[in-house]
Amino acid sequence: MEEGDKPLQYALYLLSFRPRSRKELEVRLQKKFDGIDIGKIIKKLEEWGYINDEEFARTWIEERLAHNPKGKFVLRKELREKGVEERIIEKMLQRLYPPEREREEAQRLAIKKWEREKDVEERKRRERTYRYLLSHGFPLEMAREMVETLSGE
Repeated sequence: MEEGDKPLQYALYLLSFRPRSRKELEVRLQKKFDGIDIGKIIKKLEEWGYINDEEFARTWIEERLAHNPKGKFVLRKELREKGVEERIIEKMLQRLYPPEREREEAQRLAIKKWEREKDVEERKRRERTYRYLLSHGFPLEMAREMVETLSGE
């Protein structure tokens, strides 16, 4: 293997574990191979279809919703941290996570938390369920509504 192939091989190695955003891969490559033109490698990987931020965002959202559901706020934050453009984030969230689905996820998580807190006094139970939903990125009003519904208000 030639010296110039190492950054490409490293990029492919990183991508073998999970999809990565363009920015995420750029940062990792620049950190490991300081002074090398990373742009050519990124362009080649995009041409080959190994990097596609739209596909990355779609996969990220689908995986989160399937295995560790969060509200749109947290998903948006995570994708921003990965360097995905705002327009792509919004497009994918609109397509994959409509308001009714977010509401269903919030309700499901609220019920689960509410049941786990059944041995706690009512005020603490409400507070813990409310904070749990907020920490998972669900909107304030949605969290309040879920807790009110569960507590019978």
